[in-house]
Amino acid sequence: MPEEKRFNLTYLFLAFGLILLALIWSGVYMGLSAIAPQDGMAARLLIASGLVGSGLTLGGTGLLLWQIRRQHGVERRLLLREAELIAARENLERSNDELKNFARIIAHDLQEPLRAIISYTQLLKLRYGNRLDADADEFIGYLVAGAANMKARLMDLLDYTMIEQHALKPEPVSLQEIIHDIQNYLADEIKAADAEIELGSLPSVLATKKRMILIFEHLLSNALEYRDEKRPLKISISSRDVGGGLYEISFADNGIGIEPKYFERIFVIFQRLHTVAQHSGTGVGLAICKKIVEQSGGRITVESVFGQGTIFRFTLPAATADKVDKA
Repeated sequence: MPEEKRFNLTYLFLAFGLILLALIWSGVYMGLSAIAPQDGMAARLLIASGLVGSGLTLGGTGLLLWQIRRQHGVERRLLLREAELIAARENLERSNDELKNFARIIAHDLQEPLRAIISYTQLLKLRYGNRLDADADEFIGYLVAGAANMKARLMDLLDYTMIEQHALKPEPVSLQEIIHDIQNYLADEIKAADAEIELGSLPSVLATKKRMILIFEHLLSNALEYRDEKRPLKISISSRDVGGGLYEISFADNGIGIEPKYFERIFVIFQRLHTVAQHSGTGVGLAICKKIVEQSGGRITVESVFGQGTIFRFTLPAATADKVDKA
């Protein structure tokens, strides 16, 4: 028997013994007795009696029985809750195992046949493109583009599942250096779009370099893809200290903008606002950004005026109290 239950029973027997002694000695007893708590609440028991031999009444007996029943009910609820928690933990472990298997399938099993499709469609276009009519050549082009889009979606989905699965150890990361690296990586696309990037003072944050690269690569790629062809693309990246050990990063562009009714949808995986023919992309990039920011303990929001531009704001933990790298 657990120590707590043994203590309660002992206490009850002792209390009734004292009551009986009082009744035998004086014939009258009325008292307030405390019972050790079972569920965090101290139970108090009022017991009264009449004179010996004149219809002895223990007024607290009913209350005592009620307290014991309530005590047993609490214990049953605790046992049920414990069983529910064990089942939930087992379900979570099973889901994690399934997620690991799913990531393996994406990384290996699905990539292999896709590589064959891409290779042979490209070979078909290269060898026989000039021998086929315009329609056939167009169809082959659709095959090549579709296979490439499928590969891009699988790779983005793999990134998304890896973020969900792995909790990497954060370290100080210079966002200034991250942006410079991505500018070099996307130099051709930036030049082709004739984009102007205004870079303010960016901090070092507590994160992982790979995930910060993913965030800014997706944001910059989106700005390039959804630019307004009627005006030069301008991108502004800045930050501010919002207190509580957090920095707010702002990524603004003067692109085509987003209608307010789509503000939530754009962060949902595979949700696209345009067809592939209109704009390339997989519909995973902003979902990845949201997942990374939230896993870092931050929050991402969007502000936009359709036809004028968009601002993404998100918070990240500071690497130190006051470290900011100057541009």
